[in-house]
Amino acid sequence: MLHIVVKEQLDQVDEEQLQYLQCCPQGTAERSLIAAQLFGEQCEIDFWTVALYYLQASKLEARNRCYLSTV
Repeated sequence: MLHIVVKEQLDQVDEEQLQYLQCCPQGTAERSLIAAQLFGEQCEIDFWTVALYYLQASKLEARNRCYLSTV
């Protein structure tokens, strides 16, 4: 029964969006944000937006530290 409900929801999602979800460059966090946006879950959208921001900032900071240590 549950799989039928999920299938019905997924059938409403644009094919291009479904394909993008399979290969999100930012991984699970971005995938979760998109899913929250698709289903209109504002609390989840807020959470994943903030989480994604800090994950990206952390990644950038690590790259900069690595670069500076090689210079």
